[in-house]
Amino acid sequence: MGRSDLGRGHFLPKPIHLLYKSGVSRSSLPPPTMQQQDGYLHWDNSVRLSLAEIQPRRAGSSLQLPRGWATLPLYLVLAGTLVLWGSLLGVMLAKASEMSTRLKQLQEVQNGLSMNASMVRRDVEELVVAVEAVKSNGSRAWTQLSIMQGALRGRDTELSDVRIQLLLLEGKHSQLSAQVTQELAQAGKAQEDLRSEMFRAVSALQRGHTSSCQPCPIDWKTFEGSCYFFSPTKSSWHSAKSKCLSEGSHLVIINDQQEQNFLTQNTNNFGYWIGLSDTEVEGKHKWIDGSDITFVYWNRGEPNDSYGREDCVMMLSHGHWNDAPCSSELDNWICEKRQQSC
Repeated sequence: MGRSDLGRGHFLPKPIHLLYKSGVSRSSLPPPTMQQQDGYLHWDNSVRLSLAEIQPRRAGSSLQLPRGWATLPLYLVLAGTLVLWGSLLGVMLAKASEMSTRLKQLQEVQNGLSMNASMVRRDVEELVVAVEAVKSNGSRAWTQLSIMQGALRGRDTELSDVRIQLLLLEGKHSQLSAQVTQELAQAGKAQEDLRSEMFRAVSALQRGHTSSCQPCPIDWKTFEGSCYFFSPTKSSWHSAKSKCLSEGSHLVIINDQQEQNFLTQNTNNFGYWIGLSDTEVEGKHKWIDGSDITFVYWNRGEPNDSYGREDCVMMLSHGHWNDAPCSSELDNWICEKRQQSC
């Protein structure tokens, strides 16, 4: 109801109409008055009734509510509405609180992700710096490696040159060694020839001969200008030495492999004393003329000086040398002297 309708008197509050229908005379009710409250005009028609004031009605008359009860359903609806709105408001507040909590959680997660993203970004930046440093170091290392490879190639070239020079020197050394060996053999042979001639001259003088010019005697074998006697009997080393001297010769002196091969071919499966011993200095073998050995043909494991008594050397049936006791009379002997032709 608007303000323009308040002075027309067209409307009466519903409780009054209900009272009329209940049989209460209008004249017995106080007239409604208008009061101003909160800037609005209101009808004041509140009437207090008691149940005793309501008269019993005749059968068939309609139910009449007491005055003022007509507003009760409106209050109930209003109260229900308020309760409903309160419930909705509570639900909305709970939802709002839940959403606020969820929002805070999401903000915390976002802050954590932002922090992690910052850390990851910082780590990536550090990795980029590290990669750049590695690239720089790798470039320097590659440069140094290239320099070292170049130096190594230079060293390889120098080493190849040195190796070639070494091979040349080894070749020259082998040639010189062969030449020296040959010259030593020739010198030894010449020395042997000289001493053989000296032995023959001495023997000839002892026998009253005026000349030592003679060919190899009967039963002697000739090889490269020398005469060799292979005794058919056995004797000790010292006895064999004396017998060779009596024939104007000496125990054989072996100078090279060719002479050794000649002697081996004529052993006839016997062992023979040769002119080699270490009677003067133990362990240092010398030929009977005092010269050092330049050619050796020892048997495997020899010389072994068994029991410290093997100071003289004999040639086995297969040609190899073996040291044996000088007093042994188990071997034959070979004499040698230079052949002279007139």
